Amino acid sequence: MKIIDQQGFSKDIAFVGGTALRILYDLNRFSEDLDFSLINTENFDFENMLDQLCKRFLLLNINLKINSKTKNNVYIAQLKFEKLLYELGLSSLAGQKLYIKLELDINPPEGADLEYTMQEGFFGIRHYDLTSLYAGKLHTILHRKYTKGRDYYDLMWYLTKKVKPNLVLLNNAITQSTGKKSELDMASLKTSLIKRLQETNFKEVHSDLETFVQDSLELRALNQDNFLTLLC
Repeated sequence: MKIIDQQGFSKDIAFVGGTALRILYDLNRFSEDLDFSLINTENFDFENMLDQLCKRFLLLNINLKINSKTKNNVYIAQLKFEKLLYELGLSSLAGQKLYIKLELDINPPEGADLEYTMQEGFFGIRHYDLTSLYAGKLHTILHRKYTKGRDYYDLMWYLTKKVKPNLVLLNNAITQSTGKKSELDMASLKTSLIKRLQETNFKEVHSDLETFVQDSLELRALNQDNFLTLLC
C-alpha cells in the first residue's frame, strides 16, 4: 500500500473490501485479498503499477513474482513472495511461499464517496468511505449466489456500529449487476435484508468463518435472532 501511494497510484484507485475494513477501521477478522476500484481511467496502466511494485521490492532485496490476467471487468494479479516467510522467521520451510491476490474493478458503479487516510510510515490510502464500503457489502450479501460467512461477520459489524449505507452507490451497484433499475430506500432495504437472513444457513456461515476470526466464541453471536434484533 505504501508503494502504491508513493508511486502516485492512489489518485487512480481506491481501496475497498474486507481488507480495507480491517486496516482502516479495525475490523477484527482476517481477510485474503487486496481489492480496489478504479476511480481515474486517464493514463492509468495496471501493468505499470505491477512493474513498479516489483522494482521497489527488488530494491528491498525481496523477490516478487507477479502473474496477471483480466476477468470480466476485473484486473487480477497474483503476487508471489518465494522466500519471504522463511527469511522473516515466520516459517521453518525455506520453500513456503506467500501469495497475495490483488484485484481491481475497472468498471465500478458510480456514487462512491472517497477519503484519503494517512498511515504510520508517512503514506496515505485513498479508499471508499465507511458508508460506501457498507453499500458494497450490502450489494454482495443481497446478490451473492452462495453463503460466505465473512459477509455476515461484516454485516453484524456495520449494524452494531449503526453505519448508514450509501444508498446511491448501492442502487447503482444493483442496477449494474442485474440490469434492472433499483430504487431501494432504508425501509425496502430492511425488508430485503430480513428476507435474506431468514433464508441463510448459519451453520455454513460459522464453517466459513472459523479460520478468519481470532476468537471463535464470536461466532455464537452470528445467528438469525441477533441480526433481526439489530435490524428491528
